Amino acid sequence: MKYFLDGQEISPNEVAGKSGHLEITIQTSQNTSVDPRYFENYLMQITCTLPMENTTEVKTDQGSIALSGSDVTVSFMVMPDKEGNVSLSADVTNYEMSGISFAAIPFSMALDFPNTIAWWRSLTDLLREPSSFMRERRILQMA
Repeated sequence: MKYFLDGQEISPNEVAGKSGHLEITIQTSQNTSVDPRYFENYLMQITCTLPMENTTEVKTDQGSIALSGSDVTVSFMVMPDKEGNVSLSADVTNYEMSGISFAAIPFSMALDFPNTIAWWRSLTDLLREPSSFMRERRILQMA
């Protein structure tokens, strides 16, 4: 994790109480000292919480920004089996931040695919009997 204030790298301890244009970059990578199944199967959620009273112009290209009470939260997701490189920027006055949270959660995605078999059957029926389709269409138009 790196902090930059007005384009100059600054330590997390030095940035407290400062004002200017802040950039925070976070890089994630596999921890080879633990079971690789965590890196391969867990989604990493990173959340930065900034107080609205001294933070403006919050921006990111990789995450989502939301208002949460009197705070602005910036959330990032790093997919399983991927290394992350995320960043945010903001204009800050008398900078303070409650912290950055990291959570790893087992990744699962429910996909709801359309019933393509039924669609193909109806298309096949239509191609076999175009005249019945035209009759049904005329009836519907007359109704």
